Amino acid sequence: MATGTGETLKSGYLFQQSGKKWKKRYFVLTEYFLYCYKKEGATNAKSVVDLAGCLGVQFMEDCNVQWPGGVEASVCFGLATTAGNYYLYGSDEGDIREWMQLLGQVIQKVILTFI
Repeated sequence: MATGTGETLKSGYLFQQSGKKWKKRYFVLTEYFLYCYKKEGATNAKSVVDLAGCLGVQFMEDCNVQWPGGVEASVCFGLATTAGNYYLYGSDEGDIREWMQLLGQVIQKVILTFI
């Protein structure tokens, strides 16, 4: 799995909003990028978010969304970037908070690098 430069800080499946649908994707967070793959072990990323272009990450309770497959999820998080917004949710609230914490730390570190 190509992840460019940087150590892998976290990886795992998240659901990503794509239009009106939610798609299960495999994400890899490194020191500078968030990679999105169709599945674990894939070699070509479907998308790459340069975290230097991130504006922030926010926990969202009572997401007003229709979850796929009857999943009873009430929390998700948003990742705001200069290229657009991403809405994601994980297996449980603890998983979501862990992704958010790490993303927040990486974004802060990347931003401080460019100051």
